[in-house]
Amino acid sequence: MGNHTNALNTLEQIKRETKDDARLYACIRDLYEQGVSLSDLKALIPDIRRTREQLQLKRMHTVWHHL
Repeated sequence: MGNHTNALNTLEQIKRETKDDARLYACIRDLYEQGVSLSDLKALIPDIRRTREQLQLKRMHTVWHHL
């Protein structure tokens, strides 16, 4: 039973990450279409990912804090 739950949790995490990657790609594409250079976008990607991770951690902390 535990392995099944772990597998479902892993699949749910992959699903979220895939959606997040799709959103990140869409943001990057929009910025590129607005004239931001590829070299500037490459420099921004780590910052965007780090900010996203910080927001996810903050949301998780908020949820656990209110339980």
